[in-house]
Amino acid sequence: MPSLARLTLALALLAVFSRPAHAYIDPSTGSYVLQILVAGFLGAMFALKVFWHRIVGLFQNLTSRSKPGAPSVPEPSDPSESSASGGPTES
Repeated sequence: MPSLARLTLALALLAVFSRPAHAYIDPSTGSYVLQILVAGFLGAMFALKVFWHRIVGLFQNLTSRSKPGAPSVPEPSDPSESSASGGPTES
């Protein structure tokens, strides 16, 4: 714990005794920040598009489990397991 106290003291001293930086932020910095925000938004929208069915299925599973007595959706059957699929049957 003494290291946390030292770190806190060092940060407090830096905050108290800091001087103005007189720094310059050029105009392209705003453009760069805007590009990052737009790219993040478009990436999130693409991820939503790709995983939409999984997200909806997750919420459907959560709501169907929370309602006792709600009818369950039957699983789709595999056509290769039934002999009525028109395929060759073993004799």
